[in-house]
Amino acid sequence: MKKNILLYLLLFSLLVNVFQYVNSKSIIDKYETDIDKFKTKIENLETTDLNSNK
Repeated sequence: MKKNILLYLLLFSLLVNVFQYVNSKSIIDKYETDIDKFKTKIENLETTDLNSNK
């Protein structure tokens, strides 16, 4: 009985770790796309500002 409980706990901990990894990966990917989007916006605003100052 004790072996079964330890096996279930190990399996549960592995599943929790996999869930955390997948969740964090999706969050990191979302942040990277947001960063790229904002970088392009900043570049566009900088070029617009440079063109208006001339």
